[in-house]
Amino acid sequence: VFSCLIWIAALLPSFCKTMKGFAMVNLSISVSTKPHKRNELLSALRQLRDTTEKEVGCKVCHIYQEIGDPNLINVEEIWAHRTDLDVYFCSDIFGALLGAIKLLCEFHEIRINDEMHTEGMDAIKSVWSTQCK
Repeated sequence: VFSCLIWIAALLPSFCKTMKGFAMVNLSISVSTKPHKRNELLSALRQLRDTTEKEVGCKVCHIYQEIGDPNLINVEEIWAHRTDLDVYFCSDIFGALLGAIKLLCEFHEIRINDEMHTEGMDAIKSVWSTQCK
């Protein structure tokens, strides 16, 4: 519970700054890595975060480690519109993110949340099959 409160406290100022009356879309990626791969993963995520935040529609991109288990890492991205997020799913940046996760992590969970519903990897695969060239 305590780590959740820290996560909410850390995210809230950025989230409130980006809301301005629009429905935002949240991409949440949770991973578990082995201790000897953690620093490599964090380094890759930091580099990708800097590039991701420059993408059209990306409002914020945060990386969090669980307090009780530093091998549990969360990436939270807030996007202005789902169409911007779908374009991102087709990008080399997102491909690099998934590649780093597959190479350096034991498991992962991906969630896409908007005010209407929650989706997972199937939604990304659907975008890949219909929109990516």
